[in-house]
Amino acid sequence: MKKILFSVAVIATVAIAGWNYQQNKEVELSDLAMENVEALANWEGDGGNYYWSREIDCIG
Repeated sequence: MKKILFSVAVIATVAIAGWNYQQNKEVELSDLAMENVEALANWEGDGGNYYWSREIDCIG
């Protein structure tokens, strides 16, 4: 009986921890990541000519 109660307690603890983790999961993208997403979206939007139709500034 003690093993069953212990197993139920462990399962409940894992379930609550998993639910809490899922609720607190936030995704924050850096500015560089957002620029990459926008560049990829623009690449798809105009037939793949995004990089060739604009002037590219190299930094560094």
